[in-house]
Amino acid sequence: MCQYSSRDGYANDWHFVHLGSRAVGGAGLVMTEATAVLPEGRISPQDLGIWDDGHIGELKPSCQGNAKGA
Repeated sequence: MCQYSSRDGYANDWHFVHLGSRAVGGAGLVMTEATAVLPEGRISPQDLGIWDDGHIGELKPSCQGNAKGA
């Protein structure tokens, strides 16, 4: 499910809340939206990305926080 909520591929508070609500709701597995490994591979300019090391720091709170809440 593409949410088109990123800017330059970076996750933000919206992603944290969106993914966290799935974890708190009891989902056994929470997956991110389509995530581009290169900027040229995005479906839209607002796609989530992992082509830059800076993207890791923005995704990390969603992964760690949601793992604790699930």
